[in-house]
Amino acid sequence: MAHDRSAIALAAAQHALFVVLLAIGAAQATEQARWTPWAAAAAVALAAWYLLGAVRGRRWSRPRGLAWLAGLAALWVVLLAGSPTFAWLVFPLALLTMHLVRGWAGIAAVAALTAAAILRLLPEASSPEGAVVGPVIGALVAIGVVRGFQDVLAESRERGRLLAELEAAQAELAALQHEAGAAAERQRLARDIHDTLAQGYSSIVLLARAARARGTSEDDLLAQIEETASANLLQARGVVRALAPAELEGAPLPAAIRRLLDTLADQTGLDADLAVSGDPAGTPTAVEVAALRLVQGALANVRAHAEASRVVVSLTYDPAGELLVDVVDDGRGFDAAREPTVGPGGSGFGLRAMRERIAEIGGTLTVESAPGDGTAVAATIPFGRGA
Repeated sequence: MAHDRSAIALAAAQHALFVVLLAIGAAQATEQARWTPWAAAAAVALAAWYLLGAVRGRRWSRPRGLAWLAGLAALWVVLLAGSPTFAWLVFPLALLTMHLVRGWAGIAAVAALTAAAILRLLPEASSPEGAVVGPVIGALVAIGVVRGFQDVLAESRERGRLLAELEAAQAELAALQHEAGAAAERQRLARDIHDTLAQGYSSIVLLARAARARGTSEDDLLAQIEETASANLLQARGVVRALAPAELEGAPLPAAIRRLLDTLADQTGLDADLAVSGDPAGTPTAVEVAALRLVQGALANVRAHAEASRVVVSLTYDPAGELLVDVVDDGRGFDAAREPTVGPGGSGFGLRAMRERIAEIGGTLTVESAPGDGTAVAATIPFGRGA
């Protein structure tokens, strides 16, 4: 990561600075005839102790790191006592101190090191001001550099944390979108199954009951059941392939609805009529599918619940780009203010499925009914022809 590379670069700069200042101090001490054997021993010990921390310090615990820093400072004080030329090692020591000692304790430790350097420089300095200002500026720079680096490092880590949270949120959003898509697909399949398979099976059951009640011959009953089951099989294949309804294949919507009404009339004896107004050409497939499913659901309710003698389906193609669908029967009706228990097993899914399907393509559905007054199901489906 970027902050890891920055930390490595800063550590390398600190090591190089320490080595350079130690070498300069040794050279100046030699020049001033202060490079004694014990000074050389102290310098070697300081370099070895520093090297130990540079190589192994990243694996140390915090207490061990602080102990190493204290040993380093002690060896520097010993070396400093022999020659003031080593005073400028206070700068890399201040950098290390600010890294290892937190908060105000670190600043106090840097101040103590700076004071030690100043006290050693003052007695032999040609310029007392320089002996004070130099170490103080070095200490302030060390504090500023390390604090700035720590702020940048903290900001980088915070940015990394926020990025990780963002990635987690995006993953969660993707999962929710997937779940929502799956739920929408399940709902779509549920409506398609209700409009095809469930209604077909319901028709077969009603045919069988009606035949028993009327005493219809077995041949006639089997023929009607076979016809209904065959149509239902085509619908099931269309659902599985996610294609347009089988009734619309090769035929416009009015023809498909005409076949539905003819089948209903043949099987129930209802007077079933179709009225078409306007030009159906150019109607989008999605609109035709929605309208067909609406009519199928409404006719299934008429067959199962209305006890009607007549049903009329009206298709009006408005030039402005709307398809108006009406399904009106003269059956027993129901209280439209209450949700009717329709659909297989009295689930109430029929009208709910109609509303959801029409709403998905931007249409509206209304149901008007009263006990003894029949039922009218009306839908308005826009498709933008006039846009």
